[in-house]
Amino acid sequence: MTVIVLDRNFGRRETHELHLVRNVWPIINLCNTLTHIIDESSPLYHLSTSELLSGDHFFVVLFTGQDDVISDTMVARKAYHACDILVDHHFEDNITLTPDGLYIDLDAINATYCDSDLNPIEEPDRSFGKFGDILENLTTFLATTLAEHPKVTESHVLEDRGRPCNFLHFGIIHVGEPDDITTSLPLEDMLKTLQAVDPRVDISTDPGRYICNYVYYRSLVWVKRQEAKGHPKHLALFVHVPEFRNVAFNDQVALASKIVDLVANL
Repeated sequence: MTVIVLDRNFGRRETHELHLVRNVWPIINLCNTLTHIIDESSPLYHLSTSELLSGDHFFVVLFTGQDDVISDTMVARKAYHACDILVDHHFEDNITLTPDGLYIDLDAINATYCDSDLNPIEEPDRSFGKFGDILENLTTFLATTLAEHPKVTESHVLEDRGRPCNFLHFGIIHVGEPDDITTSLPLEDMLKTLQAVDPRVDISTDPGRYICNYVYYRSLVWVKRQEAKGHPKHLALFVHVPEFRNVAFNDQVALASKIVDLVANL
């Protein structure tokens, strides 16, 4: 694949051949995803995080050699959102949408690093941590607790540690699938019941980061295809987990258990 890097400040144009990796991700296996790993062998390695995330550089992607394969499985975009670049597997919320626009805390992002000697914390107060250097993502505790629920058949934790590097994504798509799929779950009815457990529960209109959006869409596609095969009773629900310092762990377990009950009884 050929990528052209345009530097707005200096009017410089650089053309590089980038190596793409299919179906590789440090957390979960993403089908139909092409990734370029920015490590020492990458021609983009000399660019700092701030340069990659700034508006001073534009990445124009030209696909060569595999056009027929790639065009069936992905969308090529000419501009990339900051959330498409994940630094050292670090998912801390350093990107905030404000009325004035998108605010990126570059100092906080650049200050993160992987430390192989760092021990996992014993009493987490946040629901997300640095996947690269914390052995267990803090939502692991929710997943393992829910595994004991009588109506839960399986409970899996998707995160996994990987080597430190940057990932530059080039979009995903499902052949023959629409741009958006609406869930068939009765969300409004479920909301009334869940708000009795915690009044702060609401229906989200935020697609979340790349992982959240991708996992939910993949789940809805799977449900849709199962229904086409004559299995209409499959459902998919995505729940955004707040920080434990905002909603206590025990309260989140109670809410998650109620969600399981509601879905199991549909």
